[in-house]
Amino acid sequence: MNLFETGRKRDRLKDDSVFDREISARIFNLIQGSIVVIGWAINLLLLICFQDYMKSLNPIILGLLYITVFISGVVLATVVPYAFMMIIGYFMIVAPVGIVAASVIDLFSEKSGAEVALQAVVVVLCVTAVVTFFACICPDYCDKLLPMLGIGSIGQVPAAAITSLAGWDVSIWAWLAALFISFCFIYDMAHSQIFSRTVKHAVDCAVDICVDTAFAIIRIPVALIGLYLE
Repeated sequence: MNLFETGRKRDRLKDDSVFDREISARIFNLIQGSIVVIGWAINLLLLICFQDYMKSLNPIILGLLYITVFISGVVLATVVPYAFMMIIGYFMIVAPVGIVAASVIDLFSEKSGAEVALQAVVVVLCVTAVVTFFACICPDYCDKLLPMLGIGSIGQVPAAAITSLAGWDVSIWAWLAALFISFCFIYDMAHSQIFSRTVKHAVDCAVDICVDTAFAIIRIPVALIGLYLE
């Protein structure tokens, strides 16, 4: 986890800009958490808008396009030394993940790929929102993994209510994948507390989280492929 970390973050402290100035722990956690939450909210909206067209999408072409976008996003997020471009790179990485996963799931499962991906994204969105809120009001506890996991579990309550009200046939694979993604987020949020608190570091940490979760959510179709082969 945290694939692009310490050296890059320290190097960016050389320039005396607004992005390199120290900020409070609450603002630091709010910035990185909000970027992650907004990314998954965009993902959710894309899934809802394209839900009816998922089965018509070619997963191979879509996957190749996503790899291109993913690599471009990683370059922007990790090489270009501007916080705004890093955020653009983050959204390039995280926004299309759900659509790609849903398209692949449709090949190997009788369940709707869009519905499975939607369930996972809803759970992740609820957990990240709750943890971000907690990290803003109680930043002193954010470096402790167990309390963060406990707070994260509260986010499953609204997620369960949403999936129930939506009338979705709950997929255990979607929930397991979502819990794993949520753990990645919580672990990275706790780990981020060791860095000096600047805007650039907050964006860097959000990018680290997004790369981890982008890889993790791809485990949804991988898990379903294993189930299909059984």
